[in-house]
Amino acid sequence: MRAEALLDAILELSPAIRYAAIHPGAGEPIFRPRQGVAEASSADSDRWEELIVNPVLLELARRRGEIDCGGLEHILVRYHHFTQVLF
Repeated sequence: MRAEALLDAILELSPAIRYAAIHPGAGEPIFRPRQGVAEASSADSDRWEELIVNPVLLELARRRGEIDCGGLEHILVRYHHFTQVLF
């Protein structure tokens, strides 16, 4: 499935999904925001979240999970205005 089609499919799951992003490997993540969402953080903030925070969280949790926890499936992060799920 192409990245654009996958992003569309993710956003169609629920109107509560504010944006979706895919990391195609090397390079910048691909974003698809939902328009008209109240109390959303800025697109620039989302970009830094995807470039710095999420890759580090995933790498740390993946390494820990591989030691003796059977791996990593997902991470759930709860901020004040929204919840984020990382796969």
